[in-house]
Amino acid sequence: MDSNSNFSFLAEHSPLLADLGSTAEKLFPFDPASCVVNLRKLGEALAQDIAVRLGLQLQLNAAQADVLRAIDLRLGLDAQVRQMFHLLRQRGNVAAHELRHNIGYREGLETLKIARELALWFHRSFGKKADFKAGPFVGSMRVPRARSGRYTLARRSSRESARTYTVH
Repeated sequence: MDSNSNFSFLAEHSPLLADLGSTAEKLFPFDPASCVVNLRKLGEALAQDIAVRLGLQLQLNAAQADVLRAIDLRLGLDAQVRQMFHLLRQRGNVAAHELRHNIGYREGLETLKIARELALWFHRSFGKKADFKAGPFVGSMRVPRARSGRYTLARRSSRESARTYTVH
């Protein structure tokens, strides 16, 4: 676990939770889609942890949507929290299962920030300090640069036309 991670506070609950967030951060500069898949795993792990804490009786290998539905029925989740869980699940599914996804650096960074907000909600709700104050999100994860000093990635739109984005 990385103590400089935006998710290090989760180690109080489980080193696995902190590691999932930290690993996603490390993947971001090299592969935003893999970062998003890891954040989906973090969302699943948070939901499973909550289900256990609540004593929910779920089927083995229950779908994430079913786990979230059961948690929502028991807790009456805030609409924003429910939306964050579902965004991680849906965007993670796109990154994991669609070969022509549009998960780039912007989507990866946005998903990291949303996952951190969800992790903060979890920490405040189930941790020892309901008033926990985290520092600001640290977005110092730099996109790797090619030898020319620029890193260019090609993405395909839905019409199959290639576009090139330069990230600085």
